[in-house]
Amino acid sequence: MPRSTDSNPRRRSIWVLLARYSGLALMLPAAVLVGYWIGIALDQALHSGRVFTVIGVLLGVAAGLLEFMRETLRIK
Repeated sequence: MPRSTDSNPRRRSIWVLLARYSGLALMLPAAVLVGYWIGIALDQALHSGRVFTVIGVLLGVAAGLLEFMRETLRIK
């Protein structure tokens, strides 16, 4: 694997920070969408209205917030 020719460590750290924080910004919506899709699939399979969709979204929000808190504590 070729080494980076960039001798400026600040430039590399900016890219690392950008990657970390963009991951944090996408984590919560991704978790909510996964919960929503699983809830929709369960509602269609079980003919249960919107019960599992609501449960899936709530679990997605909880999982996204938990992972967000874990990651922010890890960064510091």
